[in-house]
Amino acid sequence: MIVQTRYRSGDYTCGADSGTPGWFEKNGEWFYLGAAGVGMGPECGTPLDDPIWKDSYWMQNNGNQFDTAQAYPEVIEAANKFLAEQIIIEAKAAEELKAKQEADAKAAAELKAKQDLEVRIAAELKAKQEAEAKAAADLKAKKESEAMATLLKKTTITCVKGKLVKKVTGVKPVCPKGYKKK
Repeated sequence: MIVQTRYRSGDYTCGADSGTPGWFEKNGEWFYLGAAGVGMGPECGTPLDDPIWKDSYWMQNNGNQFDTAQAYPEVIEAANKFLAEQIIIEAKAAEELKAKQEADAKAAAELKAKQDLEVRIAAELKAKQEAEAKAAADLKAKKESEAMATLLKKTTITCVKGKLVKKVTGVKPVCPKGYKKK
């Protein structure tokens, strides 16, 4: 327990200010002491013309009693236990979140791999269909070409006129006028 006998300039406490932070000045720097408990001397409810404000005893001894954390070891122990439990809870939650994120990432990777495979299979199927269509078109063109070649196949006939012999070659060869086909 610490008794503060002087406030910072302009500071004082009122009734019901329990819990107000207490400060200690050292070399112009203020340090937190603890929470205010019991007030002593003139407070905010005391009229400014009250003689207590001029009483040297109260001017020397006014202030608050401040309870430091060390005064309540069971509170410190409970706070430390609570913090340790929170650390465990947060670590477990972080592990669960990490595991969920890893599972989600794995599932996303598997889905992408599946989609990539489906795209590849579809592309291969399309390429196969296009190759088959081209092969069918090439076969049809070849058959048409062969049929046309057959239709356009040249033949040679022998034509005679007396002792004259002429050979005529063409798709539909015809003997010249006056000649007969042999």
